[in-house]
Amino acid sequence: MDNQTPHESKDEPATFVAQAVARDRKRYLSFVRRRVSGVEIAEDILQEATMRALERADTLREQPAFEGWFFRILRNAIIDFRRRRSVVVRGNEAFTAEAEDRTEAEEREVHPCASVVPLLSELKEEYRDVLQRVEIDEQKVRDFAEHEGISPSNAGVRVHRARAALKKQVETTCGACAAAGCHDCCCS
Repeated sequence: MDNQTPHESKDEPATFVAQAVARDRKRYLSFVRRRVSGVEIAEDILQEATMRALERADTLREQPAFEGWFFRILRNAIIDFRRRRSVVVRGNEAFTAEAEDRTEAEEREVHPCASVVPLLSELKEEYRDVLQRVEIDEQKVRDFAEHEGISPSNAGVRVHRARAALKKQVETTCGACAAAGCHDCCCS
């Protein structure tokens, strides 16, 4: 025979909690609605609080203390919701700020010196060719080396020497503009 009395049933606290929440659901929902915007959000918070209460029902010592106990759980659920929302809001703000920074940087994009491309014609043919394909056409140095039948390290050296030769040509032609990096240049 079962020696447990109905008051000692393991399911009794959870059943009591479920019934109490169902009985006063409108009042609890109203409590949450006054503290958050949106019926759906309030419903979600009430459901979350109910789940927490059901999980912790065995910690409820006396049924008359239910009211204060459940309102504490509701308040904590509201606080948790606000914390999660603030994290999302801060993340969105950071993303927006980053996107605005990128847009501003794109608007401030500098235009390279117009003299650079014509100066390419004054370089040795092998330098002109490597700069055209690697810098302008954006071909990989490894692919350039394979096409030319040379080692990638030899191609890298050729790129370096071609850049140095072009830099020297630009400095000779542009003077002060070259010292400033040839950005937004007006020399011809």
